[in-house]
Amino acid sequence: MFRNKIPYRIHGGIKFFERQEIKDVLAYLRLIINRDDDFAFERIINIPLRGIGERSLYLIRTIAKDEKLTLWNATKKIITTESVSKRISLSLKNFCNLIDLLDNEISKLPLDMQIDHVIKSSGLWLMYQEEKDIKSYDRIDNLKELVTATKQFNCQLNDNLSPLQAFLAHAVLEDNQSQLKENILDMVQLMTLHSAKGLEFNQVFIVGMEDGMLPNKKSLDNNIFLEEERRLTYVGITRAMLKLTITYTKIRRIYGKEVYCRPSRFIEELPKDCLEKINQQKNFKKWFYKEVENFSITNKYSK
Repeated sequence: MFRNKIPYRIHGGIKFFERQEIKDVLAYLRLIINRDDDFAFERIINIPLRGIGERSLYLIRTIAKDEKLTLWNATKKIITTESVSKRISLSLKNFCNLIDLLDNEISKLPLDMQIDHVIKSSGLWLMYQEEKDIKSYDRIDNLKELVTATKQFNCQLNDNLSPLQAFLAHAVLEDNQSQLKENILDMVQLMTLHSAKGLEFNQVFIVGMEDGMLPNKKSLDNNIFLEEERRLTYVGITRAMLKLTITYTKIRRIYGKEVYCRPSRFIEELPKDCLEKINQQKNFKKWFYKEVENFSITNKYSK
Protein backbone atom coordinates (compact mmCIF):
# COMPACT_ATOMS: atom_id res chain seq x y z
CA MET A 1 0.00 0.00 0.00
CA PHE A 2 2.76 2.39 0.97
CA ARG A 3 4.84 1.61 -2.11
CA ASN A 4 1.85 2.26 -4.39
CA LYS A 5 0.72 5.36 -2.45
CA ILE A 6 -2.64 3.83 -1.52
CA PRO A 7 -4.11 5.29 1.71
CA TYR A 8 -4.90 2.63 4.29
CA ARG A 9 -5.85 2.18 7.90
CA ILE A 10 -5.22 -0.77 10.22
CA HIS A 11 -8.09 -1.58 12.58
CA GLY A 12 -7.50 -2.97 16.04
CA GLY A 13 -3.75 -3.34 15.77
CA ILE A 14 -0.41 -1.59 16.00
CA LYS A 15 1.24 -0.66 12.73
CA PHE A 16 4.31 -2.70 11.93
CA PHE A 17 6.93 0.02 12.41
CA GLU A 18 5.28 1.10 15.66
CA ARG A 19 5.77 -2.26 17.38
CA GLN A 20 8.16 -2.36 20.33
CA GLU A 21 10.50 -5.01 18.93
CA ILE A 22 10.70 -3.29 15.52
CA LYS A 23 11.47 0.06 17.13
CA ASP A 24 14.23 -1.61 19.15
CA VAL A 25 15.90 -3.00 16.02
CA LEU A 26 15.53 0.27 14.15
CA ALA A 27 17.08 2.12 17.09
CA TYR A 28 20.13 -0.15 16.95
CA LEU A 29 20.42 0.44 13.21
CA ARG A 30 20.01 4.20 13.57
CA LEU A 31 22.72 4.39 16.23
CA ILE A 32 25.03 2.23 14.12
CA ILE A 33 24.86 4.65 11.19
CA ASN A 34 24.71 7.78 13.36
CA ARG A 35 26.26 7.85 16.85
CA ASP A 36 24.73 11.30 17.42
CA ASP A 37 21.17 9.91 17.45
CA ASP A 38 20.28 10.55 21.10
CA PHE A 39 16.76 9.12 20.80
CA ALA A 40 18.10 5.81 19.50
CA PHE A 41 20.81 5.80 22.19
CA GLU A 42 18.33 6.24 25.03
CA ARG A 43 16.01 3.56 23.70
CA ILE A 44 18.56 0.76 23.53
CA ILE A 45 21.22 1.64 26.11
CA ASN A 46 19.64 -0.90 28.47
CA ILE A 47 17.90 -3.23 25.98
CA PRO A 48 18.60 -6.05 26.60
CA LEU A 49 19.23 -5.33 30.28
CA ARG A 50 22.83 -4.31 31.00
CA GLY A 51 22.48 -2.98 34.53
CA ILE A 52 22.49 0.63 33.30
CA GLY A 53 19.82 2.25 35.43
CA GLU A 54 18.18 5.65 35.61
CA ARG A 55 20.95 7.10 37.82
CA SER A 56 23.57 6.29 35.18
CA LEU A 57 21.36 7.72 32.45
CA TYR A 58 20.82 10.88 34.50
CA LEU A 59 24.59 11.32 34.78
CA ILE A 60 25.02 10.81 31.03
CA ARG A 61 22.27 13.34 30.26
CA THR A 62 23.74 15.86 32.72
CA ILE A 63 27.24 15.69 31.24
CA ALA A 64 25.81 15.87 27.72
CA LYS A 65 23.78 18.96 28.61
CA ASP A 66 26.52 20.76 30.56
CA GLU A 67 29.24 20.15 27.99
CA LYS A 68 26.98 20.25 24.90
CA LEU A 69 27.82 16.71 23.90
CA THR A 70 25.77 13.92 22.37
CA LEU A 71 24.80 11.11 24.73
CA TRP A 72 27.27 8.86 22.92
CA ASN A 73 30.19 11.26 23.45
CA ALA A 74 29.12 11.91 27.03
CA THR A 75 29.23 8.16 27.64
CA LYS A 76 32.68 7.94 26.09
CA LYS A 77 33.86 10.69 28.46
CA ILE A 78 32.40 8.90 31.49
CA ILE A 79 34.26 5.72 30.52
CA THR A 80 37.52 7.62 30.07
CA THR A 81 37.30 9.62 33.32
CA GLU A 82 36.01 6.63 35.35
CA SER A 83 33.37 8.83 37.01
CA VAL A 84 31.09 5.85 37.73
CA SER A 85 31.61 2.47 39.37
CA LYS A 86 33.71 -0.13 37.57
CA ARG A 87 30.63 -2.25 36.96
CA ILE A 88 28.70 0.58 35.29
CA SER A 89 31.79 1.71 33.40
CA LEU A 90 32.28 -1.82 32.05
CA SER A 91 28.63 -2.05 31.00
CA LEU A 92 28.85 1.28 29.16
CA LYS A 93 32.12 0.25 27.52
CA ASN A 94 30.65 -3.08 26.39
CA PHE A 95 27.63 -1.31 24.90
CA CYS A 96 29.77 1.14 22.93
CA ASN A 97 32.03 -1.69 21.77
CA LEU A 98 28.97 -3.66 20.65
CA ILE A 99 27.73 -0.79 18.46
CA ASP A 100 31.20 -0.29 16.96
CA LEU A 101 31.54 -4.02 16.35
CA LEU A 102 28.13 -4.29 14.68
CA ASP A 103 28.97 -1.31 12.50
CA ASN A 104 32.13 -3.03 11.30
CA GLU A 105 30.55 -6.48 10.85
CA ILE A 106 27.54 -5.42 8.75
CA SER A 107 29.24 -2.82 6.56
CA LYS A 108 29.67 -5.15 3.57
CA LEU A 109 26.64 -7.41 4.05
CA PRO A 110 23.41 -7.30 1.99
CA LEU A 111 20.61 -5.35 3.65
CA ASP A 112 18.59 -8.34 4.89
CA MET A 113 21.73 -9.96 6.35
CA GLN A 114 22.60 -6.66 8.07
CA ILE A 115 19.20 -6.61 9.78
CA ASP A 116 19.36 -10.30 10.70
CA HIS A 117 22.89 -9.95 12.11
CA VAL A 118 21.94 -6.97 14.28
CA ILE A 119 18.83 -8.75 15.60
CA LYS A 120 20.85 -11.81 16.60
CA SER A 121 24.11 -10.17 17.77
CA SER A 122 22.47 -7.36 19.75
CA GLY A 123 20.81 -9.88 22.05
CA LEU A 124 17.25 -8.91 21.08
CA TRP A 125 16.47 -12.30 19.57
CA LEU A 126 17.66 -14.19 22.66
CA MET A 127 15.86 -11.74 24.97
CA TYR A 128 12.48 -12.45 23.37
CA GLN A 129 13.17 -16.18 23.12
CA GLU A 130 13.79 -16.38 26.85
CA GLU A 131 10.51 -14.62 27.71
CA LYS A 132 8.54 -17.60 26.34
CA ASP A 133 5.07 -16.08 26.44
CA ILE A 134 2.49 -15.45 23.71
CA LYS A 135 3.71 -11.92 23.05
CA SER A 136 7.33 -13.04 22.78
CA TYR A 137 6.41 -15.54 20.04
CA ASP A 138 4.66 -12.74 18.15
CA ARG A 139 7.71 -10.51 18.57
CA ILE A 140 9.99 -13.22 17.19
CA ASP A 141 7.66 -13.60 14.19
CA ASN A 142 7.72 -9.83 13.63
CA LEU A 143 11.52 -9.80 13.73
CA LYS A 144 11.53 -12.53 11.07
CA GLU A 145 9.07 -10.49 9.01
CA LEU A 146 11.33 -7.44 9.27
CA VAL A 147 14.14 -9.44 7.66
CA THR A 148 11.72 -10.56 4.93
CA ALA A 149 10.66 -6.95 4.35
CA THR A 150 14.27 -5.89 3.80
CA LYS A 151 14.70 -8.67 1.22
CA GLN A 152 11.80 -7.17 -0.68
CA PHE A 153 12.87 -3.57 -0.18
CA ASN A 154 13.82 -1.73 -3.34
CA CYS A 155 16.09 1.24 -2.63
CA GLN A 156 14.73 4.07 -4.79
CA LEU A 157 14.77 7.00 -2.37
CA ASN A 158 18.16 8.51 -3.06
CA ASP A 159 21.22 7.22 -4.89
CA ASN A 160 23.42 8.89 -2.28
CA LEU A 161 22.00 6.74 0.52
CA SER A 162 23.24 3.30 1.45
CA PRO A 163 20.57 0.55 1.37
CA LEU A 164 20.41 0.65 5.18
CA GLN A 165 20.01 4.44 5.25
CA ALA A 166 17.32 4.22 2.57
CA PHE A 167 15.43 1.54 4.51
CA LEU A 168 15.50 3.58 7.71
CA ALA A 169 14.25 6.62 5.78
CA HIS A 170 11.47 4.44 4.36
CA ALA A 171 10.51 3.33 7.88
CA VAL A 172 10.26 6.96 9.04
CA LEU A 173 8.16 7.93 6.01
CA GLU A 174 5.87 4.95 6.51
CA ASP A 175 5.30 5.88 10.15
CA ASN A 176 4.65 9.55 9.37
CA GLN A 177 2.38 8.85 6.41
CA SER A 178 0.30 6.37 8.39
CA GLN A 179 -0.39 9.03 11.02
CA LEU A 180 -1.40 11.58 8.38
CA LYS A 181 -3.74 9.12 6.70
CA GLU A 182 -5.84 8.57 9.82
CA ASN A 183 -8.01 11.54 8.81
CA ILE A 184 -8.61 10.34 5.23
CA LEU A 185 -12.06 8.79 4.78
CA ASP A 186 -11.54 7.10 1.40
CA MET A 187 -8.93 4.50 2.21
CA VAL A 188 -8.43 0.76 2.28
CA GLN A 189 -9.45 -0.69 5.64
CA LEU A 190 -7.09 -3.45 6.80
CA MET A 191 -8.12 -5.71 9.65
CA THR A 192 -8.06 -9.23 11.01
CA LEU A 193 -11.20 -11.35 10.87
CA HIS A 194 -11.59 -10.85 14.63
CA SER A 195 -11.47 -7.07 14.23
CA ALA A 196 -14.05 -7.20 11.41
CA LYS A 197 -16.88 -8.32 13.69
CA GLY A 198 -19.76 -5.85 13.63
CA LEU A 199 -18.51 -4.05 10.50
CA GLU A 200 -19.84 -4.23 6.94
CA PHE A 201 -18.46 -3.01 3.62
CA ASN A 202 -19.69 -3.00 0.03
CA GLN A 203 -16.59 -4.85 -1.13
CA VAL A 204 -14.39 -7.14 0.94
CA PHE A 205 -11.16 -8.99 0.16
CA ILE A 206 -10.10 -12.02 2.20
CA VAL A 207 -6.48 -12.78 1.33
CA GLY A 208 -4.41 -15.85 2.12
CA MET A 209 -7.35 -18.29 1.99
CA GLU A 210 -5.05 -21.31 2.27
CA ASP A 211 -4.85 -24.38 4.48
CA GLY A 212 -2.37 -23.42 7.17
CA MET A 213 -3.50 -19.79 7.19
CA LEU A 214 -7.30 -20.02 7.13
CA PRO A 215 -7.80 -22.44 8.76
CA ASN A 216 -4.51 -21.94 10.57
CA LYS A 217 -2.11 -24.85 10.81
CA LYS A 218 -2.73 -25.38 14.55
CA SER A 219 -6.39 -26.20 13.91
CA LEU A 220 -6.01 -28.67 11.03
CA ASP A 221 -5.86 -31.73 13.33
CA ASN A 222 -8.31 -30.48 15.96
CA ASN A 223 -12.03 -30.51 15.14
CA ILE A 224 -12.93 -28.02 17.87
CA PHE A 225 -10.35 -25.48 16.69
CA LEU A 226 -11.27 -26.16 13.06
CA GLU A 227 -14.91 -25.36 13.76
CA GLU A 228 -13.87 -22.08 15.37
CA GLU A 229 -11.86 -21.23 12.25
CA ARG A 230 -14.93 -22.06 10.14
CA ARG A 231 -17.07 -19.67 12.20
CA LEU A 232 -14.40 -16.99 11.86
CA THR A 233 -14.40 -17.47 8.08
CA TYR A 234 -18.18 -17.05 8.09
CA VAL A 235 -17.73 -13.74 9.91
CA GLY A 236 -15.36 -12.56 7.18
CA ILE A 237 -17.64 -13.66 4.35
CA THR A 238 -20.70 -11.93 5.82
CA ARG A 239 -18.85 -8.62 6.17
CA ALA A 240 -19.37 -8.14 2.41
CA MET A 241 -22.67 -6.50 1.48
CA LEU A 242 -22.19 -6.64 -2.31
CA LYS A 243 -19.05 -8.45 -3.38
CA LEU A 244 -16.43 -10.67 -1.80
CA THR A 245 -13.10 -11.55 -3.39
CA ILE A 246 -11.14 -14.45 -1.92
CA THR A 247 -7.53 -15.01 -2.94
CA TYR A 248 -4.95 -17.70 -2.40
CA THR A 249 -1.54 -18.31 -3.86
CA LYS A 250 0.27 -21.44 -5.01
CA ILE A 251 3.59 -20.26 -3.55
CA ARG A 252 3.97 -17.87 -0.61
CA ARG A 253 7.09 -16.42 0.95
CA ILE A 254 6.82 -16.66 4.75
CA TYR A 255 9.67 -15.33 6.88
CA GLY A 256 12.07 -15.57 3.95
CA LYS A 257 11.13 -19.13 2.89
CA GLU A 258 9.02 -20.20 -0.09
CA VAL A 259 6.09 -22.36 0.99
CA TYR A 260 3.80 -24.30 -1.36
CA CYS A 261 0.16 -23.75 -0.48
CA ARG A 262 -3.18 -25.51 -0.97
CA PRO A 263 -6.51 -23.69 -1.30
CA SER A 264 -8.46 -23.51 1.95
CA ARG A 265 -10.82 -26.43 2.52
CA PHE A 266 -13.47 -23.83 3.37
CA ILE A 267 -13.66 -22.72 -0.28
CA GLU A 268 -15.05 -26.14 -1.22
CA GLU A 269 -17.81 -25.68 1.35
CA LEU A 270 -19.16 -22.53 -0.32
CA PRO A 271 -22.24 -22.68 -2.61
CA LYS A 272 -21.04 -23.40 -6.14
CA ASP A 273 -23.66 -21.13 -7.74
CA CYS A 274 -22.22 -18.14 -5.83
CA LEU A 275 -18.66 -18.69 -7.07
CA GLU A 276 -16.95 -17.22 -10.06
CA LYS A 277 -13.42 -18.53 -10.46
CA ILE A 278 -10.79 -16.31 -12.05
CA ASN A 279 -7.33 -17.69 -12.89
CA GLN A 280 -4.49 -15.20 -13.07
CA GLN A 281 -0.93 -15.93 -14.14
CA LYS A 282 1.53 -13.06 -14.16
CA ASN A 283 5.29 -12.65 -14.25
CA PHE A 284 6.00 -11.19 -10.84
CA LYS A 285 9.38 -10.59 -9.27
CA LYS A 286 11.16 -13.76 -8.13
CA TRP A 287 10.29 -13.16 -4.50
CA PHE A 288 6.62 -12.54 -5.17
CA TYR A 289 3.82 -14.95 -5.86
CA LYS A 290 4.34 -16.84 -9.11
CA GLU A 291 0.68 -17.63 -9.59
CA VAL A 292 -2.44 -16.25 -7.96
CA GLU A 293 -5.96 -17.62 -8.26
CA ASN A 294 -8.91 -15.42 -7.34
CA PHE A 295 -12.44 -16.28 -6.42
CA SER A 296 -15.18 -13.65 -6.68
CA ILE A 297 -18.29 -14.32 -4.63
CA THR A 298 -21.31 -12.13 -5.23
CA ASN A 299 -24.03 -12.03 -2.63
CA LYS A 300 -27.03 -12.67 -4.90
CA TYR A 301 -29.43 -11.88 -2.06
CA SER A 302 -28.15 -8.34 -1.53
CA LYS A 303 -30.05 -5.33 -2.78
